[in-house]
Amino acid sequence: MTMQWLSEFGAIAAMQGFNGLSVFCVLLLMALGLAIIFGQMGVINMAHG
Repeated sequence: MTMQWLSEFGAIAAMQGFNGLSVFCVLLLMALGLAIIFGQMGVINMAHG
């Protein structure tokens, strides 16, 4: 019983780690895009698409 619980916990931890990494990558790309636009234009442009 203990090994089954540990296996399920490991699978859930791996999924949560992957989800966190995915969200981090999306937020990083958004932040880098805004930083590049702000660095070039000097204005925060939320519609730079």
